[in-house]
Amino acid sequence: MRKTAGGLLIIIMMVATIVGAQESPPREPRSSDRAGKMEMMAIWRLTDDLQLTEKQAEIFFPRLREHREKMREIEKRQQEIMKPLLEKIDKGKEITEREFKSSLKSINELSKKKIDMKADFLLSMGDILSPVQQVKLAVFQEQFKREIIKRMKDYRSPHPERRGPKRRNIW
Repeated sequence: MRKTAGGLLIIIMMVATIVGAQESPPREPRSSDRAGKMEMMAIWRLTDDLQLTEKQAEIFFPRLREHREKMREIEKRQQEIMKPLLEKIDKGKEITEREFKSSLKSINELSKKKIDMKADFLLSMGDILSPVQQVKLAVFQEQFKREIIKRMKDYRSPHPERRGPKRRNIW
């Protein structure tokens, strides 16, 4: 029991370090708090779902942080590619077929790179995670995203019978 509690304490400290070390664009304090809480929840769930040992967590989370940073950079580049097109649309200007195709090609190349990076990341975890843990990691993000979307829909549902209990402070 002490070993588990000690491991959990180490993981929580690591998570706090990871979340605190991440640079994010300035946002409203409320949305920033919410994003941080969601990140903490995701890391807690990931730790629990994968049943990480202390030793695994010490190696896994720094690698995960590095992987996420690389993925965010690609997402940022994708947004930068789309920004000029969206600005033209907002100003009522025309976009040529060539501009569209060029942007689409660049975004698709970056999307393929993201897929390759995710596969490489999962394969690189073979030295610290078991095959079962790797499979759980591979499906975690989509399952977690679906769960969050479902919770948001349930919360925002206009039908009280579908809402569940009044607002719970889960974040």
